[in-house]
Amino acid sequence: MYNNQDETDEINNVFAPFVINPNAPDLIVTSLTGPTSTVVAGTAFNLSWTVKNQGDVAASSASIADQVYYSTSATFDASAVALGNAYLRPNSGTPIASGASYTQTVAATLPSTLPLGVYYLYVKTDANNTQAEFNETNNVSAPFTVSSDKPDLVVTTFSGPTATVVPGDLFSLSWTVKNQGTVPAGASFIEDQVYYSTSSTFDTSAVALGNAYPRPNLNTPIAAGASYTQTVSAALPGSLAPGTYYLYVTALPSSLAAGTYHLSVVTLGTGAITLKNQADGSSVGLTTSVTTVNGQSVATVTFTGDGTVGGSLGDGLYTLTVDASQVTDAAGRHPTANYTASVFRLFGDANGDGVVDNADADAFRQTFGTKSADVGYLWYLDYDGNGTIDRATDAAQFTARNRKKV
Repeated sequence: MYNNQDETDEINNVFAPFVINPNAPDLIVTSLTGPTSTVVAGTAFNLSWTVKNQGDVAASSASIADQVYYSTSATFDASAVALGNAYLRPNSGTPIASGASYTQTVAATLPSTLPLGVYYLYVKTDANNTQAEFNETNNVSAPFTVSSDKPDLVVTTFSGPTATVVPGDLFSLSWTVKNQGTVPAGASFIEDQVYYSTSSTFDTSAVALGNAYPRPNLNTPIAAGASYTQTVSAALPGSLAPGTYYLYVTALPSSLAAGTYHLSVVTLGTGAITLKNQADGSSVGLTTSVTTVNGQSVATVTFTGDGTVGGSLGDGLYTLTVDASQVTDAAGRHPTANYTASVFRLFGDANGDGVVDNADADAFRQTFGTKSADVGYLWYLDYDGNGTIDRATDAAQFTARNRKKV
């Protein structure tokens, strides 16, 4: 090694290589498949992938989890954003033998606030690095490309009386709305609003003529290219002065709808959102803030005061009310009616089906021991909101609610 001995041949001192195969598992994502058509941001679609242990020994960690990411980059890098929580591998109590595989199929959803465009989906297996492997750098799948789009509703025809009308008397109006977008419009709360104005251009002077009209076939999405027609009886206010008036129809989701559709920016007045406990009628303390994301208003509600734990509601049924008079768009208009919904909170019910069961137990086992900065941390299973899913508080509270229903 140090050439201390003179030799007739100084280049034959090295023996032929001896290959050593490291005894370690090696997890890779061998396939990732998803929708073949354009997806709607905010609407779930199926995603499926297969993970294989190409190492020469079994992968024994019971905490191996797969994380889905989305990105605008065709190369996986730090810009990739985790899409929801990590998915614990199936049969987590059984080691993954050398050469064996497992497949996961999940419902994934791109955030409704994402701009339209092309996105790349990735799956990283062993996302929390709970399994030691021969190669720790090959856990990410090849990208799967999806295109995100939104519906586009337009009023294609609008007809009414051909003769002079008398204020206060009913007359017939008819219109057709078409989805000229490339994806279905699936919101049941799409409604059409009739307006009247003295202006031949639709502007802030337009006045809503009665209540909005919910679209027909509420539970059936409006397919790309499909249309619906409404025929209604309307009347101008009896107090209107004689003259020429212009009628308009707008077709859009309710101003309180969530962001799958283009909505106007709104502001919230004092008491715009309230929450009451259905058991005793008591009001829940809350604060609201509104931000604008991609031209849409997003309201964030923070719960405070008695009956909250770690920033979350206590278990129970609640009534959420949005006061239409306190929701105002840039034109000074309000929704046509208040919005009311029944909501519930049950700690431990990770999938929101109203009961703490085995599926929730699997989710808790997956997130147990994680901290708020970790991939796979589920904030809604952190009972006291201290940033750690621990045994003393979170596991104890989960166990106390096992098999309970709302």
